[in-house]
Amino acid sequence: MAKTMLSVLKTLGYEIIFIDKSFSKSIDKIGRPSLRKVLRIPVLAIKIILTFIFQRPVMCIYFIAVGKSALTIDAFLLMLIRTCRLPYILRFGGKGYRQLQNNGLIWKLIVYLALSKALGGIVLGQTMRHDVNMFIPDERLVYVPNGIAFKASKHFTTKKKCVQILYLSNLVPSKGPMEFLKAANIVLRKHQNVYFIVAGADSTQSFTQQLGSYIISNKLDEHIQMLGLVTGKEKERLMASSDIFVFPSYFKYEVFGTVNIEAMSFGLPIISSNEGAIPEIVKDGVNGFIVDPKSPEDIAYKIGILIENPDLRQKMGMNGREIFRSKFTLEAFSENLDGAIMYFEEILKNRKS
Repeated sequence: MAKTMLSVLKTLGYEIIFIDKSFSKSIDKIGRPSLRKVLRIPVLAIKIILTFIFQRPVMCIYFIAVGKSALTIDAFLLMLIRTCRLPYILRFGGKGYRQLQNNGLIWKLIVYLALSKALGGIVLGQTMRHDVNMFIPDERLVYVPNGIAFKASKHFTTKKKCVQILYLSNLVPSKGPMEFLKAANIVLRKHQNVYFIVAGADSTQSFTQQLGSYIISNKLDEHIQMLGLVTGKEKERLMASSDIFVFPSYFKYEVFGTVNIEAMSFGLPIISSNEGAIPEIVKDGVNGFIVDPKSPEDIAYKIGILIENPDLRQKMGMNGREIFRSKFTLEAFSENLDGAIMYFEEILKNRKS
């Protein structure tokens, strides 16, 4: 989404200076300390200072983290930005700030230092305001949901002999791939005209092997396929050929689940969790179902309903596509983002006058 935002801002005519503050080169490195990460902190600090001195930006959009170590680094870097007297907007891509600041005085201070001096914030869901409005008032929190380019060419049909059910996300335990497999195991006891696909990048080799071992030990290999990472046209073909999308994430920082709107753009009914703002995207009973992500039985029950009711699959899929077209396209994202920046520019103008 950072790349998408950069592209949209350039299209809107804004002059962009980009500093990549990522610390991990791959999924399995996220959250793991290393000398490279420690050395990256002063490098980023120098880049910020030099950017301010020589390029003089008028505003900063800062993608803020929520994990303890990452937020501590962000609090330090934001202190530098404040020292440079550069106004900044925080873009919140994760959740957990309110809970973190309740962990004691030190963490309350770190959250305060990171959040309280911001010009405002961009939130991905209306319900996410509560997570940060203890330090940023609601009137300075602007709702800008993620948006993606519309590429789908889904042809609705209820005549397929085999129902294809897709899980697509990074293979992180808390993103729910094992729960998906366990739900598949339950579903296959009753339905045989079903095919399950697990697609996504490995987080760790051991966990991916654990998923594979579960499939083999339960003799599910005729009905379940693991594809690994899929991107581009391959990903589009996979979405277009599927009938149901399942994303039972209980990741503690989950807010949006962009993969859900990708599936919606292809007219797929969604089975997902109530994490973050997902219930604002997946409306229970309208374009899918909200389930307990830690309950394979609940996930399997909802999958079963959609398998047995092809007309309901089609209706929910069409509803999802209409919701996508009205709220989550790249055009909608561009309009919302442009409006947010103009709003913050007005706040900044009033502060100076």
